[in-house]
Amino acid sequence: MRKCSVCKKEKPLSEFYLFSNTKKPRRTCKQCMTEYGKQWEARNPDKIKAIRRKRKEKKAIYAKEWYLKHKKERGRTLAEKASTKRWNKDNPEKACVHRLTFQYIQNGIIKKPDPEICETCKKPQKLLAHHPDYKYPKTVQWICSSCHKEIHSKPKEEKK
Repeated sequence: MRKCSVCKKEKPLSEFYLFSNTKKPRRTCKQCMTEYGKQWEARNPDKIKAIRRKRKEKKAIYAKEWYLKHKKERGRTLAEKASTKRWNKDNPEKACVHRLTFQYIQNGIIKKPDPEICETCKKPQKLLAHHPDYKYPKTVQWICSSCHKEIHSKPKEEKK
């Protein structure tokens, strides 16, 4: 038990904040500290505005630095997103088929093979949906990224 220096009431130690450096209880109880804080804020609105403005600026700087540091980890960069947007605009038919394929997979119309094994090289790897012909969006080959790159790097005459 401890006596509050403001309200002069005996209260348990859990009713007192602790000093951060010594971990000893303060002399003023939590309730009186809260009341004092409210009164101080009412007397000093300009200081409160300045503190909040400074905190907001500091938070914005931190957020910008964090984004620049982690933008690649969080997903695609802005340049990659712009590139995808440009590709979708230049290839509307293929982009439509890609969206349809995603929806078919989500709705269970197309199912990924359970043991993820490439149809071309027969290796167990993460698979991509390849469309041999974009006229048939439900016709999909499940192949790995290296085989997919190989197929798309061939000239158009060899693909047929």
